[in-house]
Amino acid sequence: PVTMHALLRAMVTLVLLAAISTGVLGTSPRTQVLRAPSMLYRSVTAVRATVRLAAAAKKEKGAAKGGFGKKVDLASGPTAKELLAQASKMYLALDSVQTTGDEQTPVTQWSITVRAVGEAAELSDWVPIALLALYMPAVSLPGEAVPGALAHARREILEAGGQVVPKLRTCPRDKIEYAFEPLTDFHNIVSTGLKARGNTRADAYKALSIEPGATPAEVKSAHRKLVMTLHPDRFVGDDAGAAAALEKMMAVTDAYEALGGGRGKASDGGAASWYEGLGGKARVSFVSMGALPKERAQTWLDAVDQHGYKLGVWPLDSELAMDFVARNVMRAA
Repeated sequence: PVTMHALLRAMVTLVLLAAISTGVLGTSPRTQVLRAPSMLYRSVTAVRATVRLAAAAKKEKGAAKGGFGKKVDLASGPTAKELLAQASKMYLALDSVQTTGDEQTPVTQWSITVRAVGEAAELSDWVPIALLALYMPAVSLPGEAVPGALAHARREILEAGGQVVPKLRTCPRDKIEYAFEPLTDFHNIVSTGLKARGNTRADAYKALSIEPGATPAEVKSAHRKLVMTLHPDRFVGDDAGAAAALEKMMAVTDAYEALGGGRGKASDGGAASWYEGLGGKARVSFVSMGALPKERAQTWLDAVDQHGYKLGVWPLDSELAMDFVARNVMRAA
């Protein structure tokens, strides 16, 4: 580095050299006084130029080696949103693949769910967020490849989920758990099952005397008020009133459960996941993997290189996903 001492020495040397070369030291005192400031200015300017050149050379050298002098290229690759757009196009292409006769379809489709217990009420239980399509010709057990494919497409899947559940964007990646099941099972057990209970939900809102679309807090508050109103202690000596209150209490309890309440909290220890309980014992294809490290993507990448496998991702219907989010918030309250 250029020190102040070295700078002063260089300035003095240049002044003396300029004085000798121009004959200033051999002239009269008046001439020396007139010429010295001009030469001093030129000398200082020359020193400053030398310092600037040295600094520029040092910066260029640092940039070549890296470190603080290196310019960082922030545009290192596509964004998660761009990746999802590409994966969605591939999903549509794979979804259109047709088979003939007894030929086994080379494309399998899966529903993807996530949760982050202890991180956000919205994600305290499983929430379906995306669909995954895999192109794997002549594979007898395609489910074994799903974990690797999920790890590879994690950014796309989380982007799809973040569009529905913004809280997912701020959750630590190592706290997010993943699960999957065949899309046909998801439709038969989860999606179709919930839609078939549409009338039940409408009746549930009516039983709790609240408007459809009420928030989890409003549902819980309405249930609590009705429970207090229908408590047996209010009907001591009134057998007919107690019987009517008991019947209505049962209807209120059923309504509360239909809207996602009364299932216990995920932190209760013995309480099972409400989402996993859908379909009962007949639902055997739901696979929970826990957290998903990026290293698991290598198995999928190896298969892509060897066999030309492909994958596509499609965001799940937001209304369906929000149904589960609302239930999670209610249970966590």
